[in-house]
Amino acid sequence: MSDPAQNDTTDQEPRTIYCMHCGTAASEDDYACDRCGERVYIPDPSRVPPLGFTSCMHCATVNEAHASYCANCAAEIDQSARISPDGANAAPDDRGASFDSDRESNRSSDRQSGGYRIGSGTFNPSQWGLPRRSKATSSRDNENPTPQEIQRWNWSAFILGPIWGIVHGLWWTILGFLPLLPLPPTLRSIGFIVLFGVMVILGLKGNEMAWRSKQWESPEKFLAVQQRWATWSIVFAIGALVALILFLLGQS
Repeated sequence: MSDPAQNDTTDQEPRTIYCMHCGTAASEDDYACDRCGERVYIPDPSRVPPLGFTSCMHCATVNEAHASYCANCAAEIDQSARISPDGANAAPDDRGASFDSDRESNRSSDRQSGGYRIGSGTFNPSQWGLPRRSKATSSRDNENPTPQEIQRWNWSAFILGPIWGIVHGLWWTILGFLPLLPLPPTLRSIGFIVLFGVMVILGLKGNEMAWRSKQWESPEKFLAVQQRWATWSIVFAIGALVALILFLLGQS
């Protein structure tokens, strides 16, 4: 005959849930994940948040839209069904047969943008400081091609040369500083040739090299940073031109 006291203790043991951010096991009595510090809980399906839910295709548990792992079974949310902000109250016809045919294309576009399908739009979690839905493609992953939109000539890399290269983690561009060293005239001339070669290489391939050498959130973020660099390179070029004109006027 079983002990009633022992049964009560067993019934009161907290069940295991999982962090929706990293998938680490936790107790439902825990407040935050021991691994990443994110809040651990099972969302209440009766309270639909503005961004809607993500449904786990493995166990059908609803999870927050930004979840990467199911809070109930720790399955990755890549294979999932999106639930609109209207939640369970949405009419079944709203999803209809077109949902099955469009779901795969939606997943593909979501993976590329790092966002989630919410109704008819896309929510990008990085805009709100939330973790990405899936493990985003790393700019350092050699198996993934360089985005087409950044394969262009980079004027800021050409103008600033080794300065731009070192800041972007391309340490070999330090060779461009050879003309600044106290070298004999012949070696100094070679140094200027090396500097010009570094500038041309960075202008042609600087974007691709910088994309691979550092961790970038997205091509759009990379191009935004390069736009700021372009502004400063123009200021630098104008300042250098003015200094050269003043120097030539002083020599005449």
